[in-house]
Amino acid sequence: MVARQTSRIAMMLVGLSFLVLPAASDRGSASAQTSAHESFFFVVNAPGGSLQGDVLVMRDVSGVIYVSNRPQRAAGLIDVQEFLTHWTDPSDTDFAADPPNAAVSFLSGEFDDAVVELRAAERNGDDVHFMIQLIDGSLPTGDFGPAGLFIDPAWNPGPGG
Repeated sequence: MVARQTSRIAMMLVGLSFLVLPAASDRGSASAQTSAHESFFFVVNAPGGSLQGDVLVMRDVSGVIYVSNRPQRAAGLIDVQEFLTHWTDPSDTDFAADPPNAAVSFLSGEFDDAVVELRAAERNGDDVHFMIQLIDGSLPTGDFGPAGLFIDPAWNPGPGG
């Protein structure tokens, strides 16, 4: 009789585990996802720009695209000024202390791509001025046509992202 009751209790526990364990496991993974830092790639596209010494100017920038790394798979567009706070507000991402790298890609194919370090950034009207240091490749002097700036991962893009 004791063996039969033990067997019934064991079967009930096994049955309950199918109801309880998936929920606990889901909570654990959701908790891991929310506690893990998301990382984001940023893309600044411009219809044109110029290089003036060590200042890369991206003209007529209307927003900055962000894409998260897996497993979040978030993407969107943030305001340029919000993006630039990464250089001025160290509470989230401190690009001033740890400048990101970026690939500069010229869509016309007229120039080779280059890799730069983005030391600082500021907005001037609709243009964004990046103070850069060349890491690899070469950059054209003067004006250039459509270009993209692909910026390496950073943490959360800010309140809107």
